[in-house]
Amino acid sequence: MSTFWDSFPERHANMYSVSNGLVYTAKYATPFETERVPALLLISLEDSELIVNCQGSETRSKAVFVGNRVKGSIEVWGIPFAAVHIGPSHPAFRALADVTREIPVREMDFSAFSNLLGTLRACYERLADQTEAQAALDSAATTLIELLGVKASRDPRIGAVIEHLTAQSPLDYRFDELLEKVMLSPGRFSHLFTEEVGISLRSYQKWRKIREALRLLQRDDNLTAVAHLSGFSDSAHFSRTFSQTFGLIPTLFRSGRCVQVIGDTLH
Repeated sequence: MSTFWDSFPERHANMYSVSNGLVYTAKYATPFETERVPALLLISLEDSELIVNCQGSETRSKAVFVGNRVKGSIEVWGIPFAAVHIGPSHPAFRALADVTREIPVREMDFSAFSNLLGTLRACYERLADQTEAQAALDSAATTLIELLGVKASRDPRIGAVIEHLTAQSPLDYRFDELLEKVMLSPGRFSHLFTEEVGISLRSYQKWRKIREALRLLQRDDNLTAVAHLSGFSDSAHFSRTFSQTFGLIPTLFRSGRCVQVIGDTLH
């Protein structure tokens, strides 16, 4: 029996994996509900509106900001667009997470992001490199911070912890090593991490496992191997978490079948 995924266009999408997030470009978005860890900026790459359905309301705009952990779906079919995923390691993430608690989805001023369109279109055409994609993500985060009137800041102790985690595989994580770096009790450290980053350490590590899985899927490993090597208990748990995060099943990323991943950083 044919499924939605059978008609999903091959090699139509790109996922740029950069140091503190992802830049995804495509002209199709699956209508399935997601709950993403990153904060998300959606930008139309043509003069057409995108449709975002979240928590019972619909937003139509050429630029939409969706807060992290917001349940909803994105409707795009045949319109080139970019989804800039600002990950929890980014210094702006906590401020963006805080400001969207009251209004989780916001229509943004499309013209404010006009300086990004050239780079994002290059990402769509697979002509940009990781450095350009990273610059676009950082610029998007800076513009969002300015438009939303918030300030990005982070306790330097937590910044050091993130640098430590970034330098290693998510499977090498040791809680006691983190405590040694910050010289805090387990409870105080966990509270400070959540307060300064915007999500718990456990959620942060789950996001890093997803990033690791993205890299491994490019090798065309089977899902059981990918799940094990990226730190998930089994392939079923991995597939559910992955699909909930991206609205896409993992096999679409296998060897760039439908989604080509550029870069393999894990942050």
